[in-house]
Amino acid sequence: MQTKNTSLSIDDTYFSHTAQNTGKALIVDDEATNRLVLAALLGQLNFQVIEAHDGAQALELFNSENPDIIFMDIMMPGIDGYEATARIKSQCEDRFVPIIVLTAITDENALAQCITAGGDDVLTKPFDANILKSKIHSMLRIRDLHRRISDIYMKMKHEERLAETVFSRAVTARNVIPDGLQILLRPASVFSGDMVLTAFSPGGDLHVLLGDFTGHGLSAAIGALPTAEVFRAMVAKGFGGDSILASINEKLYTMLPTDIFMAACYVHIPADLSHAMLFNCGMPEVLVIDKAGTRIKHHAQSKHFPLGIDPVFPPRESFERLELEPGDRLCLYTDGVTESCNPQGEEFGQQRLEHAISSGDASGSSCQVVLSFIDDFCQHEPQADDITLVEIPFLHEIFGKAEQAAHQVMDTAPKNAHVSAEDPTDSFRFSLTLMGKRLRHIDPLPLIMNELHEMKLPKPALSNAFTILSELLVNALDHGVLGLDSSLKNSTHGFVQYLDERERRLHELQNGSVAIEIGGHLNSTGGRLEIMVEDSGKGFDFNANINNQQQNNSLSGRGITLLRTLCHSLYYTAPGNKVEAVFVWTD
Repeated sequence: MQTKNTSLSIDDTYFSHTAQNTGKALIVDDEATNRLVLAALLGQLNFQVIEAHDGAQALELFNSENPDIIFMDIMMPGIDGYEATARIKSQCEDRFVPIIVLTAITDENALAQCITAGGDDVLTKPFDANILKSKIHSMLRIRDLHRRISDIYMKMKHEERLAETVFSRAVTARNVIPDGLQILLRPASVFSGDMVLTAFSPGGDLHVLLGDFTGHGLSAAIGALPTAEVFRAMVAKGFGGDSILASINEKLYTMLPTDIFMAACYVHIPADLSHAMLFNCGMPEVLVIDKAGTRIKHHAQSKHFPLGIDPVFPPRESFERLELEPGDRLCLYTDGVTESCNPQGEEFGQQRLEHAISSGDASGSSCQVVLSFIDDFCQHEPQADDITLVEIPFLHEIFGKAEQAAHQVMDTAPKNAHVSAEDPTDSFRFSLTLMGKRLRHIDPLPLIMNELHEMKLPKPALSNAFTILSELLVNALDHGVLGLDSSLKNSTHGFVQYLDERERRLHELQNGSVAIEIGGHLNSTGGRLEIMVEDSGKGFDFNANINNQQQNNSLSGRGITLLRTLCHSLYYTAPGNKVEAVFVWTD
């Protein structure tokens, strides 16, 4: 009892300040006297005391009484203190319940075993009450700190879940998923620093962006929302991939801290499946898989560093034109794939990735095959980085829905369709003229599409308008102002020459102009769009062009035929540098 009196003479400031919150203490000891002495002390320290005479009863009381601290004797019959401690700790998944082991054993190995079993501190008998109270004080501070951290963690996880919902709805939920397109994402945490964006342009072209921000989790995802907004807004207005990436780069450079940037792969596939345009900035090499699904026929390496680092974005030459065959597949992936590690710290690597792809076939998804190989290699090793794979098939099927939407208007507005009277209260007209050096840097198509979008034209009408305007503006700039010969495009090699010559002439352009005038009328049954494009070129023999096109299937000169198919009327004015097109649709 002398020990008890000594212990009560200590300054009990901590316990007096927490008189209502000290908590519930469980004493586990097969000696009733030991329990009585310790219970008296703990009662004076404002604990509610419960007692167990062996390990089995301790487990029952732990589950029924939910104690805040446990005092565990080691040497007991049946379930001893080692086992009871280990079993109690195994049930404390998300909370901290301190266990102070009380034992008469002084052997160092035995004391170490107490800690190994799950004990948080050890006190040998006979214990000094002063030291016991100090240990209690320490354990309660750790308990309270753990509770505060747990509360903060739970609030953080709740906010992450809310933010992830917003992220999914704003970023991933708005993606188009064409038939055959495979996207596999496996984040390392709630938030993924990897991002996949997909969208169709008004003309039905497929745009795919795979981005990988530095790190992972919420901090790595903060750039995803502005990136997605820029991507979708600009694709919808008909901008090219180079303009879209330049705008994303400027946005990220302006708003993100210097240690956060985004490596990216951008793929643009025209609806006619003539080729694919690829831009790789800081990502692993893009793999072109043959239509059999077993051979990698091309490696497209990075040609620029990630977005958000340098305010100056590279020119269009950084895009790589890929000449693909129907059935070929593009495989895009983040470095989380090749850097996945097994328990020995060895990385999965590029060689294993390519072996996994070669083990597939044309009927299956390379993404699933690769993921299976990664799982077998890593053997449940914790994932250190986000893993994302994207497989894009070079097939007309991926444009099925876009083509259907694009041709919906054409099918419902035949050449002999009746055009209802104009409503002057629902009409619009605007014009745009670009001259000289402005033609180098400004693409008028997105500007015009933005205006038409604001006029509330239906999506099918916007899609056909985009196609018509694209053909008219390309003809005006390429063949009118720049004087390029379209017959160069009759072969793959010639097409590359055509693009090189176009870039050279555009760079040297000092004079010339393209004028566009748009007028529209909307009514209760549909609408009418009038388009005039005039360039400063010498013109061309448009009648001879049409006759030649009807007699051959060359890759050049198809634009006028397509325009005559889509438009209600198409008129060229001699010498061929001015064209007027009328497009009519019905709801």
